[in-house]
Amino acid sequence: MTIEKMIRIGVEALSSKDCNAKLEAEILLSQACGKSKTFLLSHDDYILDTDSIRRFSAILSKRVEGVPIAYLTGKREFWSINFAVSPDTLIPRPETECLVDHVLDALPIDQPACIADLGTGCGAIAIAIAKERPNCNVVATDLSNAALRVATHNVRRHSLNNVHFWLGNWTDAIAEDSLDMVVSNPPYISPSDPHLKQGDLRFEPTLALCAPKQGFAHIEHLCATAKNCLIDGGMLAIEHGA
Repeated sequence: MTIEKMIRIGVEALSSKDCNAKLEAEILLSQACGKSKTFLLSHDDYILDTDSIRRFSAILSKRVEGVPIAYLTGKREFWSINFAVSPDTLIPRPETECLVDHVLDALPIDQPACIADLGTGCGAIAIAIAKERPNCNVVATDLSNAALRVATHNVRRHSLNNVHFWLGNWTDAIAEDSLDMVVSNPPYISPSDPHLKQGDLRFEPTLALCAPKQGFAHIEHLCATAKNCLIDGGMLAIEHGA
């Protein structure tokens, strides 16, 4: 079966979803057959082998069920950086780049600083900051060993030596008066929020999404404890809400 035919099958299967069906079909086929998107577009009469067709059918079925495309491909771009992701981590989202923007605005380019990214997940925030501010030392913590394995992989992929990972719950692993800045994209969705039953959120780790007290529990904890870790004049930056 040719590339053109397989893409048509993918578009038809995805046509009822709220997505760019052709783009997603191309991404999934590229993943399945190990060919670049450029190759797919320029060789639409190329005949695919049986294994590629089987892999494409399998991941297409999962996408139709609603599994996020980032989990099917194992990657997502954030801050123009390619990150490995897995079902053990949240999928980095463009709006979180606003948080990185605010942090970088507060960090002079040529001055060293010590920063903690709490609840780092795949390490997207920590790595984006570390790449933009190589003079800064970034400590990234998470309660999940599985998430830290993904984050460590991402740091190695991008050859950074100014990001260090600690297993720990929020500020528990941080010494007092040791940080210039604490940054976090914590769980802030109420467990009763109906959006949890929609879209990609259905497949992302609940531990990284939901917080008690209508979504405010972890934010309140960070506000109460981060001040112990920050030096005088330090900054706490948190993402919250849509």
